[in-house]
Amino acid sequence: MRTVQGNEAKALIETQLAAHNGGILSALSKYELSNAVRAWHATIRSIEEFINVPLFGIDDERLLMRLLSVPLDERFLRNPTAVWFQVRQALSPHFDPGTVQRFCQLMLQIAAISSAFRVNGQSSFGPGIVLDTIGGAIAYLQSRRRHFVSLLYTMPFACKGSVQLLETSMGPGRFPPSIFRLPCKLTRA
Repeated sequence: MRTVQGNEAKALIETQLAAHNGGILSALSKYELSNAVRAWHATIRSIEEFINVPLFGIDDERLLMRLLSVPLDERFLRNPTAVWFQVRQALSPHFDPGTVQRFCQLMLQIAAISSAFRVNGQSSFGPGIVLDTIGGAIAYLQSRRRHFVSLLYTMPFACKGSVQLLETSMGPGRFPPSIFRLPCKLTRA
């Protein structure tokens, strides 16, 4: 194994970041701007609710621990209905139906993203962060908050196409899973 340092290391990092940013800009270029911004803004809203609902909206410690330990695995993906029923029962007394619905929808999206990552050999997303429970998903989403917001600010430069993202009453649009794992801040090319 060769060690890189100094200017060579800096050049390598800059090359990798440029390639990474180019990939993001390329992926976003096919989407229509206003639709993509609306869908991504809805995604960010859902993410913020997903983080804040358990951590700041539930005073019952036992309920909080139970909620954070809800698995988001293959069993959940095969049949989310029973888990959703339990989560809805736990959250409905504290939150409006729209918030509860978005929370449940994001549970499913995160489980699907986690499954796609595992299929492609990625199972860890930072020190101790895995996407196997609601608690793990919250840690993952918290660690990428800046990325999600910077992606929103990149869209006016990148989204030039006509592809419309699907928006539903249950939650945000559908973006490629790769957008959820990119760690760096984006810049205009």
